[in-house]
Amino acid sequence: MPNEPIKKGKVLSILQEKGGCGKSCAIFNIASYFSRAGKVLIIDLDGQAADITYYMFGNKVGESTDNMRSDIMTIVDVFRRHINIDDVIMPYNESIHVIPANIQVTYLNEGDKITFFKKCINHLREIYDYILIDVPPSPNRSHVLCLSVCDFVIPIVNPDSASPKALISLNESIEEIRETSNSGVEYLGIVMNKYDGRTNLAKEMLNQIELLSDKFGTCMFRTMIHQGIALSEHILMHQSIFEYAPKSKAAIEYEALAQEILERINDMEQEEMGL
Repeated sequence: MPNEPIKKGKVLSILQEKGGCGKSCAIFNIASYFSRAGKVLIIDLDGQAADITYYMFGNKVGESTDNMRSDIMTIVDVFRRHINIDDVIMPYNESIHVIPANIQVTYLNEGDKITFFKKCINHLREIYDYILIDVPPSPNRSHVLCLSVCDFVIPIVNPDSASPKALISLNESIEEIRETSNSGVEYLGIVMNKYDGRTNLAKEMLNQIELLSDKFGTCMFRTMIHQGIALSEHILMHQSIFEYAPKSKAAIEYEALAQEILERINDMEQEEMGL
């Protein structure tokens, strides 16, 4: 196989195969921190009403006049109508841009080709330092497309009894993608979200997730995100935690987590180059 050119922008996703884990919230906040150091693109492949597009923009996205966002262009227009991907990107602010979603994104299917999506992503790597992809909780075509272009995946879990099973299912999806369309996708680490160390359930689930992370050849991030009112409120205000409550415990934790993520990306790149 010929040597591939060194990748520029890094593509990653924070994801899980169950709802309620807080993946969209995490992507919003991590992207916000990353934007301090570079240009960031968020690709929304989640067609739910309460997706990251809503978290960031509310019901008004750009010039849209429809609360359901039926009049915006999404990744579906790129796949089906061959709209240039640059033309569906919208600014959240100067450093963060978004490819938004509406319910049509729910209907991504086998006709929406991985090879075409990879070409789009390779073009975007030349423009953005970090590309974060948000997907729905239920595994579908969005997951396949996402994992097929990602450099790194970051599973996010809660301290509940369903998280270990969901993590095992996600690992099966990742292993399948490695065998078919993206042999280079790697775990960056696992995030524990909504943690409450006062409960026995949380402690037991943390132990189980640590065992699974070792089995999957990765590890937990040192930083855990704890429950907090500010994490619910900042979404309602359509602001990142750093904008809404910059001195809150949640902002401090997300800053620490984002720094850890950047450190691990750097470490893995150094290791790949043999340094």
